[in-house]
Amino acid sequence: MHAATSKSKIPMADPREFIQLLMENERRIYAYIRTLLGNSADAEDVLQETSIVLWDKFDDFDQVNGNFIAWSFKITFYNAQNFRRKKGRSKVIFSDQVFNAVADRSAQMVDQLDQRHELLAVCIEKLSPQDRDLLRLRYDLNSSIEVTAQKSGRTTSAVYKALSRMRAALYQCVDRAVAAQDTSVGGVSLDGQS
Repeated sequence: MHAATSKSKIPMADPREFIQLLMENERRIYAYIRTLLGNSADAEDVLQETSIVLWDKFDDFDQVNGNFIAWSFKITFYNAQNFRRKKGRSKVIFSDQVFNAVADRSAQMVDQLDQRHELLAVCIEKLSPQDRDLLRLRYDLNSSIEVTAQKSGRTTSAVYKALSRMRAALYQCVDRAVAAQDTSVGGVSLDGQS
């Protein structure tokens, strides 16, 4: 009888840390996959597969000095590429060169979108309380324009106009903040005044 050799492995990572990192970054990972594959159903499938692989490899991740999103994007890239190759047997697909270029640009865009999302939240807080309430009613509660109008006591036309005005103001506020490269948006107002 011979003794089994056991490979000494670092203790298992805390699943809570993994879940927290995954939940904080899942939207970014999904956006990255979606830009690589273009199809939301395929992106959902790859996100599920990627989440499993990320957990399986989480012991290899440097939790002290590592960048979770960069590490996860690398694994995500290979999972998306494998998915694309498997599916490619039945469909026309991009060349590896095009796929790699899209992957590189997508990773950059996710960071830009995250910055714009953070700036949007700051700009929304600069709206009047009534405008914020209308936005929350329409988008947070995912209400139709008709339901939003009914609950806010406005006509549908008035809601359309108010939302259109707010979207334009928010778009300008975020654009000014990005242009100024001021991630705190401290000196940028909705009306363009500093």
